[in-house]
Amino acid sequence: MGGNFSLRRREALELGGFDENFVRVAYQFEREFADRWRASGNTFCFMPQAAIHHLKAASGGTRTFGDHLTTLFPAHSVGAYYYLLRSPIAESRVREFLARPLRSIATRRHLRRPWWIPVTLVAEVTGMLWALALYARGPRYCAGRSEAGA
Repeated sequence: MGGNFSLRRREALELGGFDENFVRVAYQFEREFADRWRASGNTFCFMPQAAIHHLKAASGGTRTFGDHLTTLFPAHSVGAYYYLLRSPIAESRVREFLARPLRSIATRRHLRRPWWIPVTLVAEVTGMLWALALYARGPRYCAGRSEAGA
């Protein structure tokens, strides 16, 4: 999660802001924005005094969409797949896109609880299909900016 960065609102909007196709848990949304930020010639500066103090709550945030280890729903995988489809700089992205479902079940948790393997695979494959549909319709930037106008 790269949510701990600051920038001028106007500059972010000039790049279209965050792509709203990063849905649900929205993994990788900030990485995709950072890719566009750097591609436009901007840089990042480390500001050690900036901090976020996270609330440790039992509900809310990404937990709203279930536990990624035990849910059939693709809310936790769609963002990662969408990023791999959108990012021009993701190295070996096709291989990573295709290997991710297998990596998601190659865990100690799945070794100890193999009944969760089909559940995880359904969530991953559904996330892949959802990401493909989002990618096909194009990015959803703030009004007034399209990818063609980039």
